Amino acid sequence: MTLIDLANYVNLDVDDTFTNVEIGRWFNKGISQYNLIPPLTTYPVIQLATDPEDDDLYYLDTELNTVYSDTFLLGIVLPFINGSVKAQEASVSERQLAYQDFLQNARMFKASTNIPYAYMLNRQNSDLSVYQLGENVYVSDMRTSPVQDAWSRPAVYTEIVNEEDDS
Repeated sequence: MTLIDLANYVNLDVDDTFTNVEIGRWFNKGISQYNLIPPLTTYPVIQLATDPEDDDLYYLDTELNTVYSDTFLLGIVLPFINGSVKAQEASVSERQLAYQDFLQNARMFKASTNIPYAYMLNRQNSDLSVYQLGENVYVSDMRTSPVQDAWSRPAVYTEIVNEEDDS
């Protein structure tokens, strides 16, 4: 999705018409707010670039289209931008409803999707993929006994054993 498409959705939802530059700045503000929801992330903000043939045409870079899906843009960023618009012109209750929609969707989306390692702020657990069984399901490292000094020798525990097929 391009920034122009997102701008069309914003202009459908609100009373006024806004430029792509304003919507791009609200987009960056929304991504910054999304990054602060735990676990902390470093999703990139967009760099507004102009098309040399048309000075008014602002767009998202192609590589950012792989970072932000259409669901993310319409379900999380769009409510944030709508809340930002309503913060300028609407009542407090309308603004709070729009921001509440953004926060609820953002928390649910962040908790239910795997965050790429490149966008994690805390990269201490870089070997988590070794222990990942499924989405947000991990096993602990039980190859060595945690009490090896208290016992006569270390023991090896295997949580998951792969059976070989004898056929």
